[in-house]
Amino acid sequence: MTDDRHPGPDPNGPPPARERRVRAGMRPMTAWKGALVAIGLFSLLASGSFVKAARGQRDSWHRDLAIDAAGAIDRVSNFLSLNRPLDWINGELGRRDQEPDIEFPPTTVLLTPAVTTTTIPPRVPTLEDPLRIRAFGDSQGYNIGYVLKSATADDPLLRSDFDAKVSTGLARPDFYNWPARLQESLTREDADVVVIMVGANDDQTLRAVNGAPVADYGTPEWEAEYRRRVAGVMDLLDNGRRSIIWIGEPRVARPKLDAALDLMNRIINEEAAKRPWVSVVDTWKLLSGPNGEYVDYYTPPGKAAVRCRRSDGVHLTMDCVEIVVARVLEAIRSRYPALTPTTTTTPPAPGGGDASTPTGGGAAPPATPTTATGSGD
Repeated sequence: MTDDRHPGPDPNGPPPARERRVRAGMRPMTAWKGALVAIGLFSLLASGSFVKAARGQRDSWHRDLAIDAAGAIDRVSNFLSLNRPLDWINGELGRRDQEPDIEFPPTTVLLTPAVTTTTIPPRVPTLEDPLRIRAFGDSQGYNIGYVLKSATADDPLLRSDFDAKVSTGLARPDFYNWPARLQESLTREDADVVVIMVGANDDQTLRAVNGAPVADYGTPEWEAEYRRRVAGVMDLLDNGRRSIIWIGEPRVARPKLDAALDLMNRIINEEAAKRPWVSVVDTWKLLSGPNGEYVDYYTPPGKAAVRCRRSDGVHLTMDCVEIVVARVLEAIRSRYPALTPTTTTTPPAPGGGDASTPTGGGAAPPATPTTATGSGD
């Protein structure tokens, strides 16, 4: 018997319409509003970091606009005390929005390169007390430190690590004060050898720690102040037994920056010549063409050419970084005769790649972070 009140589907009729299911979710406009609110709240909570990032930009109308916008957000955040929790967390972690200040030690070197100098008595590295190497620098210095650490990882007489901060140099201590950071790092963990590479970001107005302009680029005052900072770092790193390996800047494909780096290299070489504890690895000559010109490819003696520059014409490929690191290890070995040639060999090609193929270089290290430490700090 069938129930006429609830008849079943007609077998000869069209199929019954499927019930439409409505997915539960957030409307696009609501999602956009939520994202904007989250961004605004984050800006208020981290207003001090926004101000510092804005001040760290190069001089331009973009910087002025960013400083005004970040300053307005910071004032609102301070008024509402919304940035206090993050300030407390940063304080507990030792982070800060303002860079520490530092004074260079008085120089004791001659005003002209010395004819004879007293060399540093070389320490003899042992298995129990290996030679401690620490590299510092900007994005180029990051790659140097990464490859140097990898190249020395299996050597029991060497222990290498690095600290790096992209887009930094000696021009903007208000953004990142390298002299103070060097001193802090070496106080935490001393090093027998310091390797440093900075300069590619310094073709700009030199500023003080408080952000005040000190000297405009292209003036005699700029050259004098930059020389003072280079010399100051060299003197600051000297503790009577530490060796400094300063890596000069290579030629670049941008004419204005190329000329600036040439001036910086001259200052570095002149100041290093006065200080027996400083050696310079000259990448300008090493990676230039046969007539001293900028080239994208470098041809090692007796080997095929390798691509040496990335697409920006400034940064080195990893194949070329290995060539520079090999020169750094040669400079270290020359200062510490106890390190045999088999101890500091040329780093292997990353990823087992063939360096004889002029492609783009070997495998790259992990993506360069804003701040990097080789120990993962």
